[in-house]
Formats: sequence, C-alpha cells, structure tokens
Amino acid sequence: MNDKIIASKVLINGHIITMEEESTSNTSIAILDDTIIAITSDKKINEYISQDTEVIDLKGKTVLPGLIDPHGHFSFVAVSRKAYINASCYPIGDIKNISDLQNKLKDYVKNDNSNDPVIAIEFDDTLIDEYRMPTASDLDIVSTTRPVFVLHVSAHMLSANTYAIEEAGIIDNSFNPEGGRVYYENGKAVGIFEEASAMAPFSKTLFNTLKFTRDLGYLRDASNYYLSKGITTVCEGESNLKTSLLLENAVDNDIIKNRVILCPHIESLSSTPFEINYKDSLKIIDGPIKLFMDGSIQAYTAYLSKPYEKQHPTRPKPIDYLGFPTLTKEQLKKSLENVLEINKQFAIHCNGDAALDDVIEIYQEVFDENKRDKRSLIIHCQTARDDQLDKMKEIGLYPSFFPAHIYVWGDRHYNTFLGHERGSRINPVGSALNKGLIYSLHNDAPVTNPDPLKLVWNASSRVTSSNKILGKDQRISVYDALKGVTIYAAYQYHLEDKLGSLKVGKRADLTILEENPLEVPINHIKDIVISSTWIDGKEIYRI
Repeated sequence: MNDKIIASKVLINGHIITMEEESTSNTSIAILDDTIIAITSDKKINEYISQDTEVIDLKGKTVLPGLIDPHGHFSFVAVSRKAYINASCYPIGDIKNISDLQNKLKDYVKNDNSNDPVIAIEFDDTLIDEYRMPTASDLDIVSTTRPVFVLHVSAHMLSANTYAIEEAGIIDNSFNPEGGRVYYENGKAVGIFEEASAMAPFSKTLFNTLKFTRDLGYLRDASNYYLSKGITTVCEGESNLKTSLLLENAVDNDIIKNRVILCPHIESLSSTPFEINYKDSLKIIDGPIKLFMDGSIQAYTAYLSKPYEKQHPTRPKPIDYLGFPTLTKEQLKKSLENVLEINKQFAIHCNGDAALDDVIEIYQEVFDENKRDKRSLIIHCQTARDDQLDKMKEIGLYPSFFPAHIYVWGDRHYNTFLGHERGSRINPVGSALNKGLIYSLHNDAPVTNPDPLKLVWNASSRVTSSNKILGKDQRISVYDALKGVTIYAAYQYHLEDKLGSLKVGKRADLTILEENPLEVPINHIKDIVISSTWIDGKEIYRI
C-alpha cells in the first residue's frame, strides 16, 4: 500500500534558496494545502505528484521564503500612498526650496474642496536651499482656513501653520513638553515641533485623518504594494487599540492578504494587558510593546554620546549638543517594569548610542538574568558601538538595523551628522554578524519604501547615493543579508518554527524571483523583479 503523501501543488525546475543552508541542489518544492511537505530534486518530486496535483514550472526562477518586514508602519504607508502629499526633496523628489513646497501644497488645495487638513510627508530640510523646516508663516501662504502640516522624513519633527497651532490651543510659550522641543520667537510658536511629546497636540488632527477607516481600499492598496515587493509578513510598528482592531477586521475580510505583526505602543497599555483574541494567530501576530528612547539622526534629535559633527545651521544648538532622550531613566525603568509585569517582549527605538547606553543599563536593572528570554529588540541601532553589541549579545537584546540609511543619508552621516568615524559604521551589521548576534533589516516604511531586496543590496554593498562605499568592513554577504529579511527576522518575533525559511512542516510562504540574488552582481540585486508572492500555499500576487 502506498502511503506517500500527495501534494496539492508542486513547483519544479527552479532554484530553491531555503535559508536553512546556503548551497543546495534542490529544484522543486511540494506543498499540501498551506504546508511544505518536500524540498528536493525534479526527479524525486515525482513521488508527491498524482493526477490531482497542480504542477507549476518555475522555468528557472528562484524561490525564497516569504520576505518579512521586521519593522515599519503599515497603516501609515496605506495613508501616505493615498491621503498625504509626497514632499520628497531633490534628488529623491522635486522640491528644492520652500517656494517649491508652497507651490506644491497650494496646487493641492486648489484641487481639494474639503476642509480636511493638508498633510505633506517625506520632507527633508537638510536637502533644500534654505536648510530649514517651513515656519507657520510659510505655511499660512498655503491656507489660513484649514490645518497645514509638513512632516519631516524621519517622522520625528513637523511644521504647522497658524490655524493648526491655534486649533491645538498653543497660544503662548508655556507649552514645553519633556522629551521634545517647541521653537518660539517673541513668545509665539514659530511652527516647528520636535519629537512626539511636542507633536502630541496635533496627533488627533493628524492621525484622525486616517481616511482608510472610511475607505478600506487604502489598506487593500498597501497590501498589494507590499506583496509586489515579495513581503508576506508586514509590521504595524506602533499600534493602538483602534488601529489594531481595524487591521484585524481588514485581515479577517481578506482586504489585507499579508500576515500582520502588531506592536502596541507602550501608552496603549492600560491597567489591563493589551490583548485581542485573534481568529488566526499567524495572520494577526501579537508583537512586542513599542517604546521610544530618542529621535532621528537626520532630524538632530537622536541621543548621542559625542556631539553631532556639524550643528544644524538654522536650528542652532550648543556646540556640545548631543541630542536628547525622549524618556528619562526613571520613565524608562517604569515602562520596562510594566512590560515585565505582563510578561511581554519589547521593541525600543534607539538611533543614538547614548540612548542605547541608557536602555542597556536599565534593562539589566529591571530584567533578572532568568527573565531575559523574550528576544527584546533594539529598533534601528544605527550608532551602536562594539562594546554595546558585545553587551547586547551577553544580555539577550537583538538589533534590527536600518541599512537604507546608508544609501539615502550615508553621505550626510559621513560629512555632516556623525563625521567620518561614526558615519562609516552607521548600521554596523558586519560587527553584529561577527559577534554572533541575530539581526534583522528593515525600511521603517514609509520613512523609506518597503523593499527587502534593496535592503539586501544596502547591507551587502554599503553604497551611498554618491557611489561611495561607507565602511567596507561592515559589508556582509548577500546570503547573510537575506537572513535579515527571512529566518533571522522570523526568529526575532518567535516565528522561526513556522516562517522565515523553506522547510518541511513550515508554512508555504514563498517569494519567487526572476533571478537568483546569490548569482547576480551585487549592484543588480535591488533591480531583481518579484515574479509572484505566495502565502499559505496560494499565489496572492503575480507580476
């Protein structure tokens, strides 16, 4: 009697990169419903085929595990693609000065008859002629009858017009929140606000403009966009209860096809733990609690142990300015105690090494050695020193790096923000690899567009936008870079037994590429075409 399992689908004549081992001769993969049942040669795969099996010829294409976005803001991507104005600056976009920005926003207002806030994103003051954020008076030229906002590309700073400032109740210079900064002149807000605590008065206006709550097509569009990049698992990196329930509903109704990791913000926790009973725990994934320890390097709000290389010319600070923490050590300790109390993993945003120093110190105070098994994450980890990486390895903290910075901001890290020594080791993935740390790679979308293959190129080439190689010793192999968006990313979220590699018994999440990233020139990896994306054994996206 033949008791061999028969596959529902078999893919043949391809290159199978399992991420379980670097080099294999496997060319075929067999799937039963949502699970991988065999990975082998074209000849041996015949054992799993019957007349009812769907056989798919890959025609030489390459199969990877479904790619994982380990940190980003899925709902923000959904909105930014449809409801916000892209204000990217030259050479990324077309804005070269404040006048260009004003004209773009005025054109939008001319064609928009609503009274909704005007919200522009992706603006980078360090790329325009004036080298500054727009002021309230600059934005009053756009409109004096509706709120106007310009969000910095880092999302750690914004500008607002007078209407928005007055609507938020900021009428004098008494609003000076801890962990943020508001700029005043002659007792009046200039219109520039740094960090979340300073931007908080606008959050209701800004983020209640989540038009996807009325148009779920925004979420469907974002889901398809991620699928087109081969991403089967997305991340909602700073969720609240309202957003989480909305995303769960969208997943349940097949509007979002991807798996979704939910990372509730620490402030979403009330007296009871943040919990939702999901129907499928592998479609909506209960992620870590999210905290912020500092801001952004390119916004000059990351907390460094040594001063910025060059101070910002239009937002002047003392020559020894280090940035600042968004939490005091006492606040951080209380937050981590709350996380410990509910027995959860955490993910904390740390761009600067001084911020990371504080986290390492307080983490060791709060978490005893026998309670350090949650795989808590340091998000961005961009300026981590070698001694810090050693300590992270010792105490069980895991880095998620942001190597897109190397291309987009690398030249300015080297020349302006951090200087040659620190700039050359921005996002030190090579050091992390050499020390045996399990790392992941992310885009922090929409700060940079979700694109795991581009991250693989960033980490393996370390090429800047001026074609400079930034820190040759921090380059890693293409295979090791792929780990950061597959098996290592899965491990960081306790998903390695189900996702992240192609292995018998794991879910059949596949990303199929037109070319093999292990065989093409490194500079071509970013241009490889995603042929199709599969989740649970079903083709969800095809080019």
